[in-house]
Amino acid sequence: PPPPTEMCCVDDITKSPFRIKYVGSTHSGSDTAFNYQVLVQNVNMSAPDWDGPEDGWCANMNIRDLGLSIYNHLQVKYVLFNGTDMDWTALENTANSIWVSLALHKTLSDFDPMYPVDLVVTVRGQVEDLCPATEFMLSKNACEYVLHGRDGKQQCCPHSVTRKQGPPDECCVDDLQRTPFRMRYLHHDLQSEATTYTFDLKMTTPVSTDYDGAEIANCDKMTVDYAQIQIYNELEVEEVAWEGRFLPFNTTPHTDYSKWLNINGINRYFFEFDPNHPVRFTVKFKGWINEPCPAQWQFQNDQITCEYVLHGRQSQYTCCPHGLTSKGPYADDCGCRDDTTETPYRMAYQATNSTEEVTTYTLNLALVEAWRTQDFDGVDFQFTQEVNCSAMSVKDIKLDVFNYHEVVAVRFNNATLDWQVTPNTPFSNWLWILGVDYTIDDLVPYRPVTVEVDVRGNQVEATELCPASAIFGSSASCEYVVSGVSLPSYDNCCPKGVTAYYTPARLQSYAGMPWVKSG
Repeated sequence: PPPPTEMCCVDDITKSPFRIKYVGSTHSGSDTAFNYQVLVQNVNMSAPDWDGPEDGWCANMNIRDLGLSIYNHLQVKYVLFNGTDMDWTALENTANSIWVSLALHKTLSDFDPMYPVDLVVTVRGQVEDLCPATEFMLSKNACEYVLHGRDGKQQCCPHSVTRKQGPPDECCVDDLQRTPFRMRYLHHDLQSEATTYTFDLKMTTPVSTDYDGAEIANCDKMTVDYAQIQIYNELEVEEVAWEGRFLPFNTTPHTDYSKWLNINGINRYFFEFDPNHPVRFTVKFKGWINEPCPAQWQFQNDQITCEYVLHGRQSQYTCCPHGLTSKGPYADDCGCRDDTTETPYRMAYQATNSTEEVTTYTLNLALVEAWRTQDFDGVDFQFTQEVNCSAMSVKDIKLDVFNYHEVVAVRFNNATLDWQVTPNTPFSNWLWILGVDYTIDDLVPYRPVTVEVDVRGNQVEATELCPASAIFGSSASCEYVVSGVSLPSYDNCCPKGVTAYYTPARLQSYAGMPWVKSG
């Protein structure tokens, strides 16, 4: 962003107390989060003026706004500053980049040299590089940045490129009371072949008391990177699922009778948790398991009790709050609303393209008006109230595909997303397109976005994607489910339908009345 023109602007970073450093990237859900930190340091008054003499200093400057130069083809999902979701503005920079500009309005006293402030830019999909500076500086750590502010009457616009931040402090904050998360046991389903335990992660208000008196860091807005649960040595874990998404896991020895179950790949930021809606996850054990955790015996509790540790970070510090699960309320799944007509999304089939090795099936998802009021199957009711999914979000998408296909990649709106496959029928699988995470405001009515599925083999080997093509006599037919949540009631929505060939006229036929957003 250009500096003000009424006064000379000091742009030497050496005359400013602020630096931005690169921490690293994280695979968060289906997206990529690039982690930076804003630091303050003393200004070296004897540092040379590299671009020629500039009158004035910015040693006590404030920050009006901050800009990062990123590739302009990327889709920014959110920007966090000190754990808070920030409004940002895209400003043109070069032919292949934009400035992501944040209005901060911070003074120097708002920063502590001991606590760098986290700055996170999350873009949709799996992305290798965020900033063009990685190319011309030949460094993964490089991202061009600029700060705008004033030191008295002096205009300041220090401008530089990020460098790599050092390793975090190995001293780990383990006081559970100083962190915002608690793990609870909810329920378990005993079966002879396998037993599934349901837990959740609930948000709470942290307190500042440091009970062991040895930690100066704060973890009140910590990330959750992975979790550990202490279980008996003899148990065999078959799968771990975080809100339906299978997560990688492993076990490591702990005592002569127990081991740690390490639930990896959570990688969620404080902002992504909802204080009104705990996040559920399940652990599936092989066999009939009545008591998975030694803590229940050690503390002589009648209810299931497990020792756990959450691992994350905040600022330059690591966090490892450690505690025991409590018992949380459990309600049976009331199902979800599956009537497509009362939900605002429709899927259609567009085209098939093939190379020698890969066939790409292209579908699309469109936002339309949810205009009909009939509940055709008459069962989508929760708590005696009909579920309203007219303004639902899109969390995941499922496609019923032939189980002989080897899926190699999926994309939503040109962003490469995670996916998983689960059995459906003897000849088909559900292909889950994970982490779509679009709200109704992220889409433009009647302007479809693409959903692409790449499978191994050319079009001769992979003629049709979905079994519905045989049922409905059209290669354009594919059974789909769009899953999401309707706020503020947190009702589950799962409209189910079958695709047809896309045409603008067919899409407009879904409109029963002029477009009015519901909810």
